[in-house]
This record gives sequence, structure tokens and C-alpha cells, in this order.
Amino acid sequence: EEEYIFLPASGYRGSKSRYERDWTGVYNSSSLFTDAPENVWTLGFRGDPDHFAEIAVHQGWRYQGYNVRAVVVPDSEK
Repeated sequence: EEEYIFLPASGYRGSKSRYERDWTGVYNSSSLFTDAPENVWTLGFRGDPDHFAEIAVHQGWRYQGYNVRAVVVPDSEK
């Protein structure tokens, strides 16, 4: 049986807005970047509806990404 996590293309956060919704996603890990504790490790991806363009793990500002909370879907709902 395959296991996976779905991460929607929710964009990223700026000072007061969200940007690049529907084709970019930035998600924070719980690990701080050791050389700059105001930053965290992030998983980011971007593309368009027809082409997958990029996926990367990198350093990012805490406020830009979204936090991830994994949820297990019961077998009865699959």
C-alpha cells in the first residue's frame, strides 16, 4: 500500500499577503537553520498546470512558509 502526503500549491506568505497561489508551495520544517535562527528549513515547489518545474529544500524566513501537520486518513474514508 502506498503512503503519501498531499501538499497543496498554497503559495507563500509575504508581509501582508499570499503570493503565487495555485502554482507555488512553501512549507516549513520544525528545524531551525543553525546559522540564522530566524530562518527554518523549507520545502518549496513551483510549476504550472502543464509542467512540473522545480522542487527544493532550502533556507527560508519563518513567516513565508506554511506549517505542516500530517493527518492520517482512516481506512474507512479512503
